[in-house]
Formats: sequence, C-alpha cells, structure tokens
Amino acid sequence: TATLSINGQSDTSISALTTVASTTTVATTTTSTLRRTGKALLSIRLEFHTTKKAPSEQEVLKLADELFLTRFKSMRGYTVTIENITYDKTSNTDFAIVMLFHMTNLPISTMTLQFTNETYAEIEGAVNNLLQDMLLDPTAAPFKFPPTTFINVSNEIYANVVYQFKENDISAPSPFLTGILTVSGILPPATTPTLVEAPLPVQLPNTTATPGSRGDFPAWALAIIIPCGIALLLLPLWILLCCLLCGWCAGLRRRWRRRQSYQVQYATRNGLF
Repeated sequence: TATLSINGQSDTSISALTTVASTTTVATTTTSTLRRTGKALLSIRLEFHTTKKAPSEQEVLKLADELFLTRFKSMRGYTVTIENITYDKTSNTDFAIVMLFHMTNLPISTMTLQFTNETYAEIEGAVNNLLQDMLLDPTAAPFKFPPTTFINVSNEIYANVVYQFKENDISAPSPFLTGILTVSGILPPATTPTLVEAPLPVQLPNTTATPGSRGDFPAWALAIIIPCGIALLLLPLWILLCCLLCGWCAGLRRRWRRRQSYQVQYATRNGLF
C-alpha cells in the first residue's frame, strides 16, 4: 500500500474504514437547536478490476496529483479538505485508490449532543459531490453511486463508500478517471494524429536572365557601351552641323570683307573727283 500524503502525514484509519460492512442507525431529527461543531472523516475507495497487469503506484499517484488534487485545491465550493490518497494493490491485475477527506462544521443537536438526520444528509451530499467531480466529466449526467455507510466514534463520524468501477457505468469519464483507465489498460491509449509530411516543392530552373548568366555583358559594361553607341550614332549629325556652321561663318566673313572693300573703293573714287 502506497500513500500520497497531502498534509505531510498519513492516516492508518483508512484500512479500518474500508473494511466496515455494517451501517449505523441514523439518529432521528430533534426539534432542538443545532450547532455546527461536528466533524467527519470521509473515505472513498475506488476499486478497479483489469485483465492486464495493474499499473504501478507511481503512475496512479502521479495521475491523482496532476488530474485531481490540483483541480480540487483550486475549487472553493467544497467544505471538505483532503488528507491523503492511498494506492492499494490487491492482486497482479486488481488495485484500489483510497481517498481520505476531513469535513467540519457539521450540525449537532444542542439538546442531545448527537448527530441528526441533517448531519448525515449533508455528509452524503458531500461524498456524492466528490464522486461526481472526481469521476465524471462536467457535462455528463449525474450518476448514482453506492450509498455511504456511517460509524459514530465519540463526536466524529466515519463515512465510507466503496465503488467498483464497471466499464459501462460511466460514458463520459473525467480526465482523472480517463488517465487511470488508460494506464490500467481498460481504455486504449489515445491515438495521436499521424503527421503527413507535405511533398517538397520541385525547384524549377530559373528562367530569369542574370548578368553574366548566359554570356551577357555585366551592367557596368552596358552603362559604358550604350552611351558610347549613342554618341557614335550622333557623330555624323555633329559633323554635318559643324560643317554647316563653318560654311555659314565663312559666308558671313566673305560678305563682311566684300562690304569693307566696297566702302574703301567708294571712298577712293569720291576723293579723286
């Protein structure tokens, strides 16, 4: 038997609780005033019968810690506190999980100082809520679990319930129950989707010409050759323009000289006469 201690301690009263087979007669409700000073020790035993080898205590207690205790401690609606979780291997194929809880502030009659019907009903409701949250998915319909047995010891009630899991009992199990059923071999492990690798894209040859890829001139060479080619094409036009300018200038020069010569001759003739 292995124990997952919650408060740093374990309680040997679990074994005594789980062997109780008789019930205690429920006290009748009195008309006296009730005071909430009662306490109760709740024991929930979950039994699993498998056809394969029972899971190890490390696997079961790890699932209980990760999938139940963490969520239970974060919930504020409970009036109970958890003491410990015990793993009990009864055979090579069978095992049990025993959870021990403490419940306080239970109603007690001020006249008889005994527990009343209201006390037992409140404990029964707390045990049922624990089983529902522990084993059922939040969206599942409520399930009727076995009744709780009670034993009165001094001013404390020992409440005990034993549930033997059957495969068709719960259609929508909680994550905790699903994990327990998986490691015990009752449920097949969840299959992960197979990742199909996409085919690698075929790299086509690059049809875009790059400088120098097919014997072309590089860009810097084209930057020199193109302007030079344009200049060579315009060179005849430049020569023709220069010739026209030279002829026009020569004509103006001859006309200017002829005019000066005419003025000199005209002045000479006038002087002779």
